[in-house]
Amino acid sequence: MNHTPSKPIVQLLLLFGCFLLPIPGTFAQNARPGNTPEIAYVYPAGGRRGTTFTVTIGGRRLEKVSAAFFSSTAVQAEVTGYHRFLTQKEFTDIQENIRLLKEKKTAAKKRPPGWTDLDETELAALQARLVDRPNRQVPLTLAETITLEVRLPADTPAGMHELRLKTPAGLSNPCFFQVGNLPEFTEPRAERTRADIPSSDNTNTLNVDLPVLVNGRIMPAETDRFRFTARRGQRLVFAVSARALIPYLADAVPGWFQATLGLYDSAGTELAYVDDFHFEPDPVLSCEIPADGDYTLVIKDAIHRGREDFVYRIAAGEFPFVTGIFPLGGPQGVGTPVVLSGWNLPVATLELPRAGPQTENSWAAMWGIDAALERVLFAQSTDPETTEREPNDTPTGSQTVTLPVTINGKIQRAGDPDVFRFEARAGDRIVAEVIARRLHSPLDSSLLLEDAKGQKISLNDDHADKSAGLITHQADSFIQVTLPTDGVYFLTVQDTQQRGGEDFSYRLRIGPPKPDFTVMLTPSTINLRAGTNLPVTAHIVRRDGFEGAVDLALTHAPPGLTLAGGRLFPGQTRTVLTLTAPANMKPLTAPLTFTASAQIADRKVTRPVAPADERMQAFLPRHLVPAKTLMVDVTAGARWKNSPAVIADIPLRIPAGGSAPFRVRATSPKDAANMHFELIDPPDGIALSSSVKEAGEIEVRVTCDAAKQKPGFQDNLIITVAIERPASADSGKPRPAAKTSLGNLPAIPFEIVSP
Repeated sequence: MNHTPSKPIVQLLLLFGCFLLPIPGTFAQNARPGNTPEIAYVYPAGGRRGTTFTVTIGGRRLEKVSAAFFSSTAVQAEVTGYHRFLTQKEFTDIQENIRLLKEKKTAAKKRPPGWTDLDETELAALQARLVDRPNRQVPLTLAETITLEVRLPADTPAGMHELRLKTPAGLSNPCFFQVGNLPEFTEPRAERTRADIPSSDNTNTLNVDLPVLVNGRIMPAETDRFRFTARRGQRLVFAVSARALIPYLADAVPGWFQATLGLYDSAGTELAYVDDFHFEPDPVLSCEIPADGDYTLVIKDAIHRGREDFVYRIAAGEFPFVTGIFPLGGPQGVGTPVVLSGWNLPVATLELPRAGPQTENSWAAMWGIDAALERVLFAQSTDPETTEREPNDTPTGSQTVTLPVTINGKIQRAGDPDVFRFEARAGDRIVAEVIARRLHSPLDSSLLLEDAKGQKISLNDDHADKSAGLITHQADSFIQVTLPTDGVYFLTVQDTQQRGGEDFSYRLRIGPPKPDFTVMLTPSTINLRAGTNLPVTAHIVRRDGFEGAVDLALTHAPPGLTLAGGRLFPGQTRTVLTLTAPANMKPLTAPLTFTASAQIADRKVTRPVAPADERMQAFLPRHLVPAKTLMVDVTAGARWKNSPAVIADIPLRIPAGGSAPFRVRATSPKDAANMHFELIDPPDGIALSSSVKEAGEIEVRVTCDAAKQKPGFQDNLIITVAIERPASADSGKPRPAAKTSLGNLPAIPFEIVSP
C-alpha cells in the first residue's frame, strides 16, 4: 500500500527524481567550434530561492554574450557586464603607447598646439586599461568574465541546474548551478585569508551565522576561514560541493579541486579534519560541539593549489544528513522500508514512496534536505529480492538462494566475507554483479565463484562500467560465465581492502543474463548553422552480452531538423552520425530528445538517450560528464543556399578488396570541378579514391582494403567537403590558391560485403 511520509520525512525528502547514468567515451568530431563561448566556472555557483544576486562567469569567447539559458525556465537572468584580463603583450604595448603619448604631451607644452582633446582622451583610456593588469599569468580559459543578475523566484525547483551562455556564434557548454533553501553567504574577494593555521588572532576570518550556505573560491596557496558561534551538544554538519560543481578542471592535477575541511575551537585546537566523504573527493565533516563559544571552519586545497575556478559551496548547520541507507534498493513499483544512517536524522527508518515507471537498468533517485546534499541513490529491479543473513562467512555456513535473485547485503566489519550457495546445471549462463560504488557505497568489492569442491570458476575485482563516467575508481565487480557441471556453487563477496562498516552496503544480482544497453550522445550542446550537417557521437554500453543493433531517433526536436546515420551497428561501442538543419531554418535555441531502440529476443526495448560532455582527467583517459539537458542552437548565415546532396543507395555496399560509388550533387555546376572530399577518422582500410566530375555532379568511390576489413563490417562515413580554387593571375591581379570549407556531408552508412 502507498505510504504518506510524516512531516519530518517530507522535510528530509525535499528532492526526489529519477535519472539514467551516463556513458563515457571520446571522438574528435565532438570538439566544440573554435568561435563558440566556453564556461570554466560560475561564482557563486548557486543561490537561494526567492533571491536576486550577481553571478560572475569565467571562461573565454564571452565578449558577445547576449543571454543566459538555465535548464529551469523559472530562473531569470540578465547580462550586466564583461571584462577581460590583459595579456602580458597587451600590457607592454599599452605601457609603450602611454610613454609615447606622454612624450608627445610634454613636447606640446614647448611647441603648441601639438596636443589635442583626442590625444587626452586616448591617454586616459589607456591608463584606465592598466587597472586590469593581472598579478599573475591567467590561463586563456579563465581570462574573460561576464556578470549576470540572476533572479530565483520562490517556486524555482531546488536542486542542480545547468547554465549555458548564448553568443552570435552559438551556445556554450553547460555549467552546474545549485538552487537551495539555506541562507547564502558569498565570500568578498577583497578579504582573502592567509594560508596559515587557525589561531586566536584570526583577523582575516569572516563571520557567518548558522545555518548557512557559504560560497567561496580558493586562489593559489590560499586558505579560507569562517567563524561562527555554536552551543554545546550541537551536532553540526559541513558538506562541501566542489568537484560536484566542476567535475574536471583543465590543467589541474588531480583533475578537480580537492577540498579539505578542518574545524577548530577558539584556542586553535583542531576538533575534526576530513578530505573526502567515503570515496568522493568532496568532504563532509560532522562534529558534536564540546562547549559554547566561537569556532572556525577552514577550507583549502589539499596540495595548496588555487585558481579562479576553484569554486566551492559549503552547507553548514545543524541539519539532517544521510550518509547511507539499507537496503540500497528494492522491487520496482513497491514501497521499500529502508534504514537510515547519518546525523541529526528525524527518523531511523522510512518507506520510500513507490516510484513511477522505469526500466530494469535505471537506478533511481537522489534525495536530501537541500541542493547541496544530493548524495543518496536508491535502485530498483524486477528480480525477486532477499536480504543477506549472518553468519554466512564460509561455504559450510553459507546462505542458500534461488536464482534469479537480487541480494541486499552489507560488509559489516573489516574482513567480513559474505558467502551465498546456489544450485545450477551444466551449460547455465550465469551473471553475478555487485552494485555498490555506483550507489555511493564505499565498498570496494570482489567476487569469487567456486564449485562444490572449492575449485575457482571465476574471480573479479573491479569491472569498469563506462556509464559511470564520474567514478574515477571503478570498484564494483562483475562475473559472466557458463557453468561447467550440474551441482552446487558458492559465490563470495568481500571488500578488497578488507574494510567494512554500517555504510558498506551492496546489491548482488545473480541469475541468467539480462541483455540491455545504455546510450549517450556527445556533446550536450549542439551548435549548428542552417544549411549544414554537424557530426555528433553516440556511445553505447552493452550489458550482459547484448550485441545487437540499436536505432536512434529524434523524438523531440525543432521542425526541419533531421538525423542521418542513426544506427549503432551490431558489436559497435560508438558511431558518428549527423544532424542537418535546412538552409531556410530560422535561428533558435531549443532542447532535443533522442531515444534508442533495439530488438532483444522477442521484445522491443526503448531507452532514452542521455547527453554528456567530454572532459579529460589528469593522467587518466577521457570521461563523459553527465548533462541534464541536450540543447541545439541553430544560427543563420550558411554560405550556400543548398548544401551538397548525397545520391546513394543506403547502406552503401562496398566489396572487400573493391570499391563502391556514390554521387554528390554540387552546390552549383561551376563548383563541381573544384570540390574536394576528405574522410574524417575513417575505419581502418577505408579510403576515398579519385572522383569523376560532370554535369554538376561528382562520383566519389569508397575503397576497402580486404586485409583490414572483412565482410559484415558496418559503420558510417563522415566526409568533409571543400572548394579548392587554384591560384590565378587574371587581369593582372594575382590571386592565391584558396580552400573554402562547405562543412560535412550527411553521414553515409556502409557495409563491407563479399566481392
